[in-house]
Amino acid sequence: RYLGWDSIDQRNVTRHQMNQVISTSSPVFDNINLMLKQFNGILRFSNGLYALDIKGQTPLFFVNGETINEEDIIGSVSVKDGGLKKSYNSVSSSIKDPQTKFESRSVSFFNSTYLKQDKNIPKKGNYGMPGITNYFNARFNINQMLDESRYGMTVSFKMAPKGYLLLPGSIIKLNYSRFGWVDKEFRIINLVVNTDCTINVTADEHNNDAYLIKNLSKPSLGGDVQVGVSPNRNAPAPPTNLTATTSGQKGVVTLNWTNSTDFNTNFQAT
Repeated sequence: RYLGWDSIDQRNVTRHQMNQVISTSSPVFDNINLMLKQFNGILRFSNGLYALDIKGQTPLFFVNGETINEEDIIGSVSVKDGGLKKSYNSVSSSIKDPQTKFESRSVSFFNSTYLKQDKNIPKKGNYGMPGITNYFNARFNINQMLDESRYGMTVSFKMAPKGYLLLPGSIIKLNYSRFGWVDKEFRIINLVVNTDCTINVTADEHNNDAYLIKNLSKPSLGGDVQVGVSPNRNAPAPPTNLTATTSGQKGVVTLNWTNSTDFNTNFQAT
């Protein structure tokens, strides 16, 4: 009823949702940015125009310029790490739930692996989702925010005019021996073209797993099945030695039989 998915395969999953109130008292730009937040949207500004892009997984093929080596960098690489302050092991939020007449419903996500990494110290974050009214979509977004918080590094560097081929929002692979980076992935958040045609690049650390839908429960019996199609199971062998006896109580008949050899006591029909 909530999902409306044909199956639990990711191709059938509605990854994002946008169901929010547009306030005319707020600037148009604020309303747009609020909508972008609900589906990983990015606005690029170049030559006086905005362009829409979507944050997602690393593309299968990289175009020329998106792999940056040490010889492409002018000077050193500046690294800024958000550290523990912006790293969480649990995140909570609230949504306007249609099931409760659009009253607020609390949604939270907890990761035990992250808690162990933080030496069992709870680190709770909050995440706003004004455009989501579906509990499962909210869990997806919270899980993504939690995974992204564990990758809080930001790098800045200057590079040769080759950087003019890059676009904000795109993913780059950085090779830098000083930090032991080999094809380490970052997402560009800012590009500045200098008067000498060099390019200043600022990029955030990218976590590819944050954009995967995980932990979907599978059917307990019969494996993956299509909705509306009965699973094909072989008929069990019939029991033998069936007998019926009556007792002194009126209308009571006791049945006894011998189960077949392939009978499984752990199986319960539903």
